Amino acid sequence: MNGNVREWCSDRYDPTYPITAQMNPTGPTVGFDRVYRGGSWPASAASCRVAHRDYYSPDARFTTLGFRLARSR
Repeated sequence: MNGNVREWCSDRYDPTYPITAQMNPTGPTVGFDRVYRGGSWPASAASCRVAHRDYYSPDARFTTLGFRLARSR
C-alpha cells in the first residue's frame, strides 16, 4: 500500500539484497540501519513503487518517513 510517506520496515538493511523476487524478506539478524520502502509526496514516480527500498539510521526523522498501523479482526 502506498501513501504520503515512505514506510519504515522492521528489516535491517542488507546491501547484498537478491535481485530476484522475494516474499517477505527479513534481512540479516544483526546490523544497525533499517529499511524503508516506497516513496512520499515529493518523491519521483520511480521511487513511489512498493519495490523501491533504501535505508536510514533508525533514529532518522523526516516528515516524509513514517509507518502504518494495521488492525485485524
